[in-house]
Amino acid sequence: MVRHQLESRFDATGFPGTNGPQLFAESIDISMISHETRLSHSNARGDGWVAGLSLVHDIDEISRELGPFGALVPISRLRNEVSEAALFGQLGFALTPWAILTVGGRVTYNTEEGSGGQDSTDFEEPRRHLFRFSPGARLTLPISDIAVAYVRYEKAHRAGGLAVSESNLGLSVRRFETDSLSSLEAGVRVGQLARDGFEIAASASHARWVDVQADLIDANGLPFTTNLGDGHIAGFEFQGRWNPIRELTVEAAAFLNDSDLSQSDSTTSVAAKGDFPNVADTGVRGAIRFEKRLGATTTLSLSSSLRYVGKSRLGLSAPLNLRQGGYSVGDLGARLSLGRTGISLDATNIGDVRGNQFSLGNPFSVALGNQITPLRPRTIRLGIDRSF
Repeated sequence: MVRHQLESRFDATGFPGTNGPQLFAESIDISMISHETRLSHSNARGDGWVAGLSLVHDIDEISRELGPFGALVPISRLRNEVSEAALFGQLGFALTPWAILTVGGRVTYNTEEGSGGQDSTDFEEPRRHLFRFSPGARLTLPISDIAVAYVRYEKAHRAGGLAVSESNLGLSVRRFETDSLSSLEAGVRVGQLARDGFEIAASASHARWVDVQADLIDANGLPFTTNLGDGHIAGFEFQGRWNPIRELTVEAAAFLNDSDLSQSDSTTSVAAKGDFPNVADTGVRGAIRFEKRLGATTTLSLSSSLRYVGKSRLGLSAPLNLRQGGYSVGDLGARLSLGRTGISLDATNIGDVRGNQFSLGNPFSVALGNQITPLRPRTIRLGIDRSF
């Protein structure tokens, strides 16, 4: 059982049709009950079965107010209610002594209803009944004593609902539809660090996203949710660890993404097409760790890492077409373990690099392009810890 209440307040001075300082307040109230019963069985080969039942009941209520401080006026209220029941199962069995096929799926029945407007009963949507099937399959192929290859397909859905958006007649209530994500992934894993002194994992994937749900900002700065269109994301990931000697571990990881939003929703202000928002094109990380035992209870550990965060954009078009990422950060660390006591010295962002992690703060002034989430500046930390 979850009960969540959140209130956000923003400076909305300059909001069209107002004079003087303005305050925008949004209250979100979420009540949810969730249950899952699961039965499973597996053996040493890795094949077996899973079966289960899932129940969810969720109510989201959003109210927004605008006006001078101390004299706020309600501008919209929304209520979305979703009830969901699902049966899911998965069966894995050996096709041959060296291949395991796992197939399964999830059958979901849910009801959706919502209301909204200046008062939450100004607009009441008829209850909607939906059935969805989400299939999944995985083929695992041991290709040697130390290597395993796999291919996996999965599909998932996300419920729709009501949102308030701007129209020619002012604020209006409109529905955003259920979206779905289908992904196909193939990869290989080679070695185990403790056994072979190295391990490598690499995978390639392609995801197809239909009726993408997204949060946007209208011309006045008010946030709303809509379906952008359809898109795809193709990606490659690599991770590796190596022990050239017992005391030294070298790590490397990288990913590449190629994304495209191929169809925009003509009923919104979004007309541009391009990469998916908040999906970086690339990322790289490397690390070295040295650990040496100096005595029966004394160990010295040294570490260093360097990571690059690729470029992305906050949104697809103005006012959210803002750059993020595109920076590299290096860290250093040392720790001396003396039995139950440890002494550590860490330096993060040793180059004192400046960068923008995320570009959104106040939606009413984001169009100015001067909002960033900065990196923590160079920080040196001395620590002492003791276990009991």
